[in-house]
Amino acid sequence: MDLRELDRALGVRLKVTEIKTVLNALGKRDETAAICRDKKGNPGPDTGRAFSGNLPGP
Repeated sequence: MDLRELDRALGVRLKVTEIKTVLNALGKRDETAAICRDKKGNPGPDTGRAFSGNLPGP
């Protein structure tokens, strides 16, 4: 059962951002996994390596 099915079975409606937060908190990165590709075969973004912090201004 995936997270979307679980929240519906419990009568809870999680937002996409909430689901992503739960998956990031509980998930584990698989360095040996195949690269995800779109319909055209282009590799998807590696969001696990993206910087999302704030930089101090001058």
